[in-house]
Amino acid sequence: MVLLGLFTQPSALVLLINISVAILTTKIPILLGPGFWLFILPKLVRYGLWSMAPEARTDFCMWPGCLFLMIVEAGPLSGDAKALRRRTQLDDARRNLYLNCPSGLPWRTIS
Repeated sequence: MVLLGLFTQPSALVLLINISVAILTTKIPILLGPGFWLFILPKLVRYGLWSMAPEARTDFCMWPGCLFLMIVEAGPLSGDAKALRRRTQLDDARRNLYLNCPSGLPWRTIS
């Protein structure tokens, strides 16, 4: 949905939560070593920053990207922008219909 630009902010929020849980459950235990909270780690040769960094680079790149999409929203070519333009055009058409009708309401006739 993010690639199509549909519901960008809610989709980015879901991805942000998903990535945060992945970092918390898989990357932080590698950083801090065995015995972190309730998570069980497989036996690794070493623990710490240099063991965790290659594993977490994708997550640490996607996290600010999703945060950016939540703040900035989708671009002008996205599905969200297209839907907003269409909705605005319909609202303008309705507004013009009411303004151009002499009685103020298009379904009422002046008697």
